[in-house]
Formats: sequence, structure tokens, C-alpha cells
Amino acid sequence: MADINIYQETQIVQKMKRRNRPVRALLNGTASIREGIENKNGDAEPSVVEYIQKEEKESKTMYANRMMRTYVTPYLKTAISDATGQIFKNPISIKTTDNAELDSRIESILKNVDMQGTDLNEWIMKSTDESLGYGMVLAYGGFSNPTSSENLSEQISSGARPFIKMVSYFDLLGFNFDSQGRITMLRFQEEADIQDDFLGSDRVTQVRVVYPTKYEVYRMDENNNGILFDSGKIARFDENKKQITTHVPVEVMYGRKLATLNAASVFEDMAFMNLEHTQVNSDLNWSSHFYLTPFLITTMGENSGNLEGDINPTLASYVNLNLPYGADAKWVETNGSAHKSGMEQIQSIERRMSVSQMSSSVSVSGAKETATGRALDADSTNAKLKLHAEAVETFAKQIIQMLASFMPDVRLPDFTVIANKDFNIALNGQTISDMSNMVIAKQLSLETMLSELKRRGILADDIEIVQEMQRIQDEMALEGVS
Repeated sequence: MADINIYQETQIVQKMKRRNRPVRALLNGTASIREGIENKNGDAEPSVVEYIQKEEKESKTMYANRMMRTYVTPYLKTAISDATGQIFKNPISIKTTDNAELDSRIESILKNVDMQGTDLNEWIMKSTDESLGYGMVLAYGGFSNPTSSENLSEQISSGARPFIKMVSYFDLLGFNFDSQGRITMLRFQEEADIQDDFLGSDRVTQVRVVYPTKYEVYRMDENNNGILFDSGKIARFDENKKQITTHVPVEVMYGRKLATLNAASVFEDMAFMNLEHTQVNSDLNWSSHFYLTPFLITTMGENSGNLEGDINPTLASYVNLNLPYGADAKWVETNGSAHKSGMEQIQSIERRMSVSQMSSSVSVSGAKETATGRALDADSTNAKLKLHAEAVETFAKQIIQMLASFMPDVRLPDFTVIANKDFNIALNGQTISDMSNMVIAKQLSLETMLSELKRRGILADDIEIVQEMQRIQDEMALEGVS
């Protein structure tokens, strides 16, 4: 293995990572800018510094100062979080047919699916963020077997159990798949804890190569060669208790699938607009550092030793001058037109992001001017969120089945996973006014309007619709309104 770089990425993986690099940079946020100033290369953790170029005559110091005044407004991160929040407004639930119960071992595992205290709902929610942001996320199934025994009763008594591990797109190194799209080899990097009695615990990066029936783990030695560190068998069984030998224990949830294990961000277009917003905002903040500070213009007199009318501009918030007789000094301020133009450009980008956010996944109030336009957008948004919710349901079910496949003594009943599909579309004042006019025109009942306002969170949950209708009718009767 000394002549093979086990950490090397395939060209397919490299291309996918390059495409998703802007998304990664934005999600790393403002904090990554500080590190990116010092380490601006392709191997570093992605930072928006890569997308804000140093001008030809700009010194390294000036460029670093400009970056220190640059901030990432988290539009992309907020859009992803909003979409995930809509789907997980209510926790996912598992429903079995004929009210059958899940095996108690499976129930216990679902409360701690990764052996780090994370339950299935929280784990899937984090995975949904990944799939929306980067286009896909992988769930790798492993088996913790403290005694390494192959005897089933000994495994159960020793607490042996399956678990799942989240594999992000940027941890991928390589893969193979068959003609049916089943993954037959998966190679990815992961972090592992190591213990040192003298230096203390630390983390190392290692590479795991997984096949349908075995796995191998590699670590770098002191000469940076990949050395086999660990290996073992993988035994999984289908519903007929036959060993699975066709594919590796991994499930994939796609946000935007391009090909097998190849995806792009659902919010890719919005990411580029968020980058443009950061670039323009960076330039605006830096230039305002200068044009918001007045210029002091000094005009020298005839006895100054300079040519008559010689002008010396100084940029400062305050200065101490010793001017010759006859000299003149004046503060000169800009009219703010450059700042106004920059702000208009930023607002234009924000409007485009608002529309992009709507078309990608999440509703943005006021993006359309008419009730019909808002209704169409609501339908489009609901449809796309519903697709994500259905992908979540499928992913969760596949994970449960994968966990059960490591335990030949467990038989799963027929079951379905249910995620929230009742998505609230934000209401603004105009929408409420439109609904009120429909009630007045008898195109919508008062009960339906109040129920919809309550469903969307405009009315408090403790308000009773029937009592509220009676109160409104009583007030209208007192005012003589029919």
C-alpha cells in the first residue's frame, strides 16, 4: 500500500466537491474568513475569501484589512434551516400495520442510533440539512461488537448492536456501483478517537473502505503512507434471513440528484447570489471606511515655499497642522452617492434571493404582488417541501431496515414512517385582507378563514373557533351589520 494514496479522491468526487465549494464556504460563515486570509489554497476549508479577489495594486496588508471588515449574511443557512424546520415541525413517527410493535432492541437503538446519544428524529433532521445544502447525505451502517464474537447469544449478552454514521459529501473519496445502482464499494474518511497516556486523547483522520461483506480501515504512518489499521467482516441479512452480499450497508438521501452518489445543492442558485451579496457588501464596507471620513484640503499661500495654489489633500478624522501665513484649509465631504448606489445594488440582490428562496423550497412573504401569484407560489413551495418530506420518510425507513439487517433474530413488522406535510405558508397583511374580502363577498366562510388563521399560527392555539365566530357575530349584530 506504500505506493497508493488511500486518501486520494476520484475525479468524479473532486468535480462534485468543486461544484459544492461555494455552498460549503457560505455555510462555514464569517468565522472561516479569518482562517482563509492566512491559508488561501484549494486544500483549506472553503471560505468566501476564495471568491473575493485581491486587486492588482492592493497590498497583502490592505487585502487582509478589507477581509477583516467582511461578513457573511447567512441567507443560505437560514433558507436551509427554514426548509428543514418546516418538515420537522412535528417529529417523524413510525406506524406499524395492525398495531404491531417494533422489536424492543430496535426501539432501544432508535433512541440512540449513532451510539452518541442521538435519537432517530434528531439524526434525520441533521441529515436533511446536509441533503438540502449539499445535495445528498449518506447513512453508513456499522456494527459494534465488543467481544468480536460471531455467536449470536454472546453478541446479545455483550451489548453488541448496529449503529449508523452520517457521511457527508465532503468525506467521500471514491465508490463503485453496479448496473442496478447498488453501491458495491464505498471509500470515505472519518475521524477516530485515540488515547495517549502522556499527551492525552486526540483525534486522527482515517480512511474506511467498505465492501458488501467486509471493511478495511487505513491510517497514515510517519512517512504518510496508508497502512492497514483494522479490518473485519460484515454480516447482514434480508427479510428471508439470507446474507446480503450485493451491496454495502449504506443508504442515501438526495436533495438534488445528478447521478448515483453525485448531487448538487438544492439552493445552488441562491448560494451564488449570497456570494455576490457578500462581495458587494465587502466592497461597500471597505470603501465606506474612506468616503465616510472627510478629506482635509489645504491650499498654500505665496510665502509657503510651494507654488501658488499648491493643494495637499489629507484623509483623516483629525489632524494637527502648522500652516504658513495665507494658507487655507477646508474639510470636504462626499455627498453619499456612492454609498446609495451600493445599497441599491445590495437591495437588488436581496430581492433576487427572495424569489430564489421561494422557488427553491421556502416561502417568502410578499414575493408576489397578487393573491393569485401568492397562491401559485404557495402551491409550488408546498409541492417541493412535500417531495423533501417524502424523501425523509423513505430515508428513515431504509435506515431502520438497515439496522435490523445486522440482527438476524429481529423481524420487522410492516411499517411506514410519517413526516410532516402540512406546511405553513407565511401570511402577510395583504393576504389576510384578501381573505377578509372573500368572506364579505361570501366566497369564503368565516369559519374557514378563522381555521386557516389558526392553522398558520396567526391565532393562538387556545382560541376556540366556534366561540370566536359567535363573538364576531354578536359584535356585528350590535353594529347593525347583517
